[in-house]
Amino acid sequence: MRVSYINGVFVNHDAISNAIRDEVTWLLSVPGNEVRLFSYACDFQELPVKVVSDLKDVVFDTFFQQSDIVIFHFGVFYPLFN
Repeated sequence: MRVSYINGVFVNHDAISNAIRDEVTWLLSVPGNEVRLFSYACDFQELPVKVVSDLKDVVFDTFFQQSDIVIFHFGVFYPLFN
């Protein structure tokens, strides 16, 4: 399964970021799963992250377009949620 995660920032000491890190780690442990996180900033370089600066960086990304599921993690509003 191909999964795209959308979150504004992905940083240490943030509850939403830590929850996403745990979810992504679990998903990646299942053979055949592919995951990419799209975010403005990321402190977790060991995970498959694409740092973006604008919504168009997400919607024109081939991985995003071919995803089986897209997960939005809302906590604070960011333009990536438009």
